[in-house]
Amino acid sequence: MVATTRAREVGGWRPMLYGWGRREQGSVPAKPGIYTIFVDNIPLLMNPNGLYELFKKFGVVRDVFIPNKTRKTTRSRFGFVKYDCSVAAKMAIQKANGVWCDDKALRVKFAEFAKYTYAGRGMGQFVEGRKGNRRAE
Repeated sequence: MVATTRAREVGGWRPMLYGWGRREQGSVPAKPGIYTIFVDNIPLLMNPNGLYELFKKFGVVRDVFIPNKTRKTTRSRFGFVKYDCSVAAKMAIQKANGVWCDDKALRVKFAEFAKYTYAGRGMGQFVEGRKGNRRAE
């Protein structure tokens, strides 16, 4: 615990934790200083490394994510790119929106996150696999 506290004081890396109950809400970033952009119409052959290479020229890329899903309406792949700087995110949106990659034009905009709901389960509860409800700690 001392090492992580000292790393935060010195300005070292802080771990990003993903899990149940940690959702970004609204169009304002969940953590100050993180700007997420939504990239739509990604070609089938592009992987996260290719997306990183495409967007790193606009600024320091913090994270790249392409889920294994497609949009229902257009049957296109999508992904997310995170930046630390709002200027870099705005520049990426301006310059990369409409860029042709393979045979598709990329559509780039700021990500809009919907409010996460617990779907009738009490606050502090979540479902883990098929084991049933467990209390969040």
